[in-house]
Amino acid sequence: MDLATILTILPLLNVLGFVGLGGAYIFTQWKQGANKVSIEVIETYRVQVQQLREELAAEKQGRVDDRHSLSQEVTKVKLDLATMKGALEEKDKKIKEMTDIFQGRDPKLDQYMADMRVFTQGVGKYMKDSAIVLAGMKVFMTQLNNKMGVGGDKNASS
Repeated sequence: MDLATILTILPLLNVLGFVGLGGAYIFTQWKQGANKVSIEVIETYRVQVQQLREELAAEKQGRVDDRHSLSQEVTKVKLDLATMKGALEEKDKKIKEMTDIFQGRDPKLDQYMADMRVFTQGVGKYMKDSAIVLAGMKVFMTQLNNKMGVGGDKNASS
């Protein structure tokens, strides 16, 4: 090889080197860009997943709060209903009492009459039991008088 050929080939090799280096540079930049895009896409998905988790947690907490407040409302309504039911029963009782009074059936008088029936039944039983005891005492006293000779018929004949 002579010097003229070498000098002709040398710039050509120089150009080829620059083209190769330029191609390699472009290829690496393209590869890095693709990797950066992949990383950015993955990071974007991670952020979106985190946001969705936070929204889900907030919605879940909202549902728990709603359920709690609904439970409190149901309890309050049940309490109000029980109060109203008691007031209604009391009102109905008063209306019946007034109706009975206006119809001549005073509930207090009815109760007094029932108490008197129970009392007189007790007195009747007491009187019946007392009569039985007194009859037994009469028989006993008559026998005792007859044994001692203290009686109406025996005294008159002596």
